[in-house]
Amino acid sequence: MLRLAILSLLACAVLTAADGGDKGGECKCAWKAPALGGGAFVSLYGLVSAKVDVQSIRIFQLERRLKLITDKLVQLRNRTASSAAQELERKLNKIEGTGCERMQFACGGDSHECINGLLTCDGSPDCSNGADEDSKLCSVHVDVGSTWEGDAHYTACDVREGDSHYRITITGDKRSKYFPTRDVVKGIMTTDLVLEDGTSVTRTLALTGQWSPGLRKLVLTPPEDYPLKVLLACSPRYDYVTADCKIVRQATFEQCGTAKLTLVSQ
Repeated sequence: MLRLAILSLLACAVLTAADGGDKGGECKCAWKAPALGGGAFVSLYGLVSAKVDVQSIRIFQLERRLKLITDKLVQLRNRTASSAAQELERKLNKIEGTGCERMQFACGGDSHECINGLLTCDGSPDCSNGADEDSKLCSVHVDVGSTWEGDAHYTACDVREGDSHYRITITGDKRSKYFPTRDVVKGIMTTDLVLEDGTSVTRTLALTGQWSPGLRKLVLTPPEDYPLKVLLACSPRYDYVTADCKIVRQATFEQCGTAKLTLVSQ
């Protein structure tokens, strides 16, 4: 159909040229498409417009794909070689151990030096190599407005069986100049709650806790009236996009389960 329209217009142009052109040099030929179902006329403009619409949709889809690829490239670029090396060291320490007690800071290096976690990021170096005052470590805050999401799996403490879904949004982060080793953190968590009759409901909890930049540990506790007397202790990886969390009983520090959270918005 489109080919027939083009041939008709070309024929019109040839006739006009042969006649020396009509007044004003305009072609007076009017092309009509063959009858379609009762004499319907097909407009050349309509055909071209439809093709343009199809191409516009394809361009829009390609732009979306390009944006997704660009976002992934930005994430990869932000993950420097230094952070990758630190992440590898973290995994090795998790397997082999650092030789330091809980709530102690491992200075690193060959000396296997350990200091109290409260001495990190206080403005005075206590490690012989000064690792406890590293600016890249101490300058990290928990971003207000960031949202972390993931599944939690309970394995002990008779808390509950099966998995739960956590969604935590940080609503506050404050560091005191008089006590810079700890940030006061507030957040809101949406999770499910199993009632005594076995039914499951969704509940929103206000969380409070602390962030230790030196130990890279975030501890959040639910309100006192929350039936599960547990706390959430999370250690973000060095890319600060994923966090490994432990669900711990408040009274005995017994590990009740684990959770893996991912940064979904910032």
